[in-house]
Order: sequence, then C-alpha cells, then structure tokens
Amino acid sequence: MARTTLRQIAGIEPLWDADAVASFLGTTRQQVYDLTRQGVLRVVVLGSRQYRYEPQQVRAFIETGGWKPSRVPAKPPRLFQLGPRGGSQKK
Repeated sequence: MARTTLRQIAGIEPLWDADAVASFLGTTRQQVYDLTRQGVLRVVVLGSRQYRYEPQQVRAFIETGGWKPSRVPAKPPRLFQLGPRGGSQKK
C-alpha cells in the first residue's frame, strides 16, 4: 500500500532545484542562477548555496511574459573629461 504524505494531502508540490527549473524553462542552470541574482526568479534559500524554487513561482514567471531587459542607453553620459596631465576635470 502506498503511503500518503502530508505534502500530497495539502496539495503542495516539491520544490525544484536549479536543474529542474532550467529543464522546465529550456535553458541552462547558469541562466537560472543569473535570473535569481537579478531578482527575476524568486528563490527559497535552504542554507548556504542551497537554492530551491517554488514551481508555481516559475510558472508565474512564464505567464507574465518572462524577463524583459530594461532599456539601457547605448553609451552612458560622460561626467568627467581628462585634463592635460591625465587628471580629471568636472564638466
């Protein structure tokens, strides 16, 4: 007879590791970690360097259209100009 766990009774899915998320998203584990560091994917920290992801959060990430990079200017404005001896002068 199969044993029923509290998790099954409550309808809670097991947490995913980065490899499972990468497989689900069709990307690499490194990309999952990059999205985590950028705050795009929410993570459950179990200990030092032990990250787990809630499946419903990963699905929500997809449903909302995934990650969209913010618009970054092609060239940042120059705030300083080099002086005659290599020093800087405020513009």
